[in-house]
Amino acid sequence: MSSKRKIRLISADTWRIRRLEEQALLKHEEVIQLRDEVCQLRSQYGLQVDTLRLKSDLDVAMNSTHKLRIQILASLGCDIAEAQCLNAIFTDEARKARLFQPIGVS
Repeated sequence: MSSKRKIRLISADTWRIRRLEEQALLKHEEVIQLRDEVCQLRSQYGLQVDTLRLKSDLDVAMNSTHKLRIQILASLGCDIAEAQCLNAIFTDEARKARLFQPIGVS
């Protein structure tokens, strides 16, 4: 007898069930869209992190190069404050990127 009662309840609420199914499908589609957005953001964030790390590594490499050039010129007896020595130490690429701008040299 209880199974008949369940059948009656379901058949009596067919409109409500259809409406709930429609809402569930809409929510399911929304979840799929949000998952896609999350995947896109993850890949975008990952690319940004890689770019920032590359920039940081480039800064470290350029600073190491500058220090090495300073040591070489100092060991050769050059006055490191002279404009010619500064030009030999700091590359045009570094100036263009504004990674380092020595004081008094343009």
